[in-house]
Amino acid sequence: MTFKQYTAGALRTESTLCPLAPEVEDRGLSNRLYHAILGLCTEMHEVYDAIELKDPNTWDNVNILEECGDSMWYLAIAADELKITKQISDFKVEPIDQVTLCNPMSKYIFIKNLRQLQAGLLDTCKKVMFYGKQLDLEVVKENIFTQYLMIRGITELISQDPETIYSVMHINLAKLKQRYPEKFDGYKAEIRDLDAERKILEKI
Repeated sequence: MTFKQYTAGALRTESTLCPLAPEVEDRGLSNRLYHAILGLCTEMHEVYDAIELKDPNTWDNVNILEECGDSMWYLAIAADELKITKQISDFKVEPIDQVTLCNPMSKYIFIKNLRQLQAGLLDTCKKVMFYGKQLDLEVVKENIFTQYLMIRGITELISQDPETIYSVMHINLAKLKQRYPEKFDGYKAEIRDLDAERKILEKI
């Protein structure tokens, strides 16, 4: 599954509620992009809270891969809005070097750096929304592209396999199909069959 194919599936369950004020959109921050940026921040924040001060060997890797999949969903929305889906999908990523791959702290470093990238992007949104700044779309595109590489790297570090990101995307769509058989539903977003979803996730 390519990122382009994944994005087509991810858009099926996109929510477009809560539009931003017109003057904010005029400064370049669309409702879709803001939703994606918020989602990326909250998904990885959950991971960071779960792993902080814990031995990497004791982490719940299934849960981390799930959050990476959820992050990819938001990243797909951002990429579609920024029109960089094909660029991401076609980019050839080299495997992580063996020194980094064998370092048990590499996962933590990647997650911490990803969180910092996301916090910086959220700060940019704040300045657009409340300080009247114009959004620099090229900077945002670079940030989203780097986030993709970091999320991909986290999945490789966990599994020791550079192809794991494709399984993560495939399983994420399967989980969303379980949760939303037709399309996004606010009620189903809150009331979920977590046991059924966990069984799907354990196939990664």
